[in-house]
Amino acid sequence: MSGLFTTLNTARRGMFAQQAAITTTSHNISNANTKGYSRQRVHLETSLAFNKAGVGQLGTGVDVESIKRVRDGFLDTQIRSEQAVSKEYAAREDVLEQIESIFMEPTDSGLNTMMGRMWNAWQELSKNPENSNAKTIVAEESKAVADTLNHMYTQMDELNNNTVELMEKKAFDAKSILTQVDTLNKQIFNVKIKGEHPNDLLDKRDKLLDELSEITDFEVDKKDHGQIEISLDGEKILGTDINKEISIIKDVVDKGSGNYEVTLIKGGDSSNPKNVATETIDSSDLGDLKAGSVVLNDPSWDPTNPTSKKIKDLQVLDLENGSLKGYQSVLEETKEYQKSLDEFAKALATEINNIHNQDTGEIDFFKKGGDSEFNASNIEVNENILEDPTKIIAGAELTSPEGDNTRALDIAELRNDEDIINDTSFDSYYKDIVAKLGISTQEAKRMTTNQETLLGQLENRKESISGVSIDEEVANLIQFQRSYEANSRVISTLAQMLDTLINRTGL
Repeated sequence: MSGLFTTLNTARRGMFAQQAAITTTSHNISNANTKGYSRQRVHLETSLAFNKAGVGQLGTGVDVESIKRVRDGFLDTQIRSEQAVSKEYAAREDVLEQIESIFMEPTDSGLNTMMGRMWNAWQELSKNPENSNAKTIVAEESKAVADTLNHMYTQMDELNNNTVELMEKKAFDAKSILTQVDTLNKQIFNVKIKGEHPNDLLDKRDKLLDELSEITDFEVDKKDHGQIEISLDGEKILGTDINKEISIIKDVVDKGSGNYEVTLIKGGDSSNPKNVATETIDSSDLGDLKAGSVVLNDPSWDPTNPTSKKIKDLQVLDLENGSLKGYQSVLEETKEYQKSLDEFAKALATEINNIHNQDTGEIDFFKKGGDSEFNASNIEVNENILEDPTKIIAGAELTSPEGDNTRALDIAELRNDEDIINDTSFDSYYKDIVAKLGISTQEAKRMTTNQETLLGQLENRKESISGVSIDEEVANLIQFQRSYEANSRVISTLAQMLDTLINRTGL
């Protein structure tokens, strides 16, 4: 009779195993459209056999060894790496396209067109140097050039501020993700230490790591009992007893005398005044700190406390990829374009002023707002000329004879002078700026497209491995159902045998 009961137990094991498989299949089907979910598989193993004298070993059925995710860790790492590159170039593309819209080239509203009109106005004045209407047109077209430079610079300043704000948001998102990963680390540890597999918790953590890879590149180091450590630029920011956050340098302002005012947004959260810190730093201590720098600090750090660690002592991260890196790099490019416009404006004002008031000291054609040297933000046409364009000096002398166009012609010829800025003309210098911007934008677009294609291929591969196929799950469901029914039939048969043995034989 013990043999029948052993067989009954074998069938029972089989039913339980198939029930676990059916439950797991149902879980897979339910999460077929859940983002970040990895299909799960029940791993079955033959249970321990027992020895029967004269017969040998008899099997005792099947046991559920484990329920695990179907996941390729190497593929996860590859996708995150490529995702970081993709988001870097997507961020660059976004900002560079906005810079292109500021330059507005080639359009009738662009600086190139405005400059052409101004040069043409000077050329027309040289043909009729006493004509007051021609002088009025020179003043108006020159004002349009100055206004365009002012507007471009202001818009790029606003774009810089918006870019830093985007970096702050990304830092805040990263902080939220790391906090959630830390919580999941603890939950996974508590399950793993019992010898179980926290599949759904692991999926949630992997999904968060995927989201973090969009913000920045990072390294993952696996530890005991399913825990992980995360490092940025070789510095651990999350681990068993490690927890750091990302902060953003919002601005670095030159205050003169070798001093710089540095503003930091702790954790990217500027909504709390305690997270906004300003510190005056000597140029010798400034190091790599600049607007858009990413630094590490302890979450408990209070930047407003005078006794706390100083901003200049924080570690500046050298990021390789991710949207943070993209915004950071394009922020530097925007500032370079502003510097180029500054040089352009300075050269324009200086060259025209040198000719206009040469030997007379009478009146500067261009003036600057503020005490700094000429730049794109402060160049403006002298208000005295705007009020009375007849003050424009077209001839060689203030009392030149009628028809003297010396100064007007010299200014008009500046257009083709090849020795103005960096051994180029005004037109060539500006066109080089626009061409450089166009090349950078096209490269960002191309890289974004290429990365999206590569990511699509990797995601398809991942889906084929970890994704849920409804057809496959239904086929498995039928298979497990048949097996469950077969084990049930064994139990029914054994029940009949036991009934015969007990009730009909009298045993």
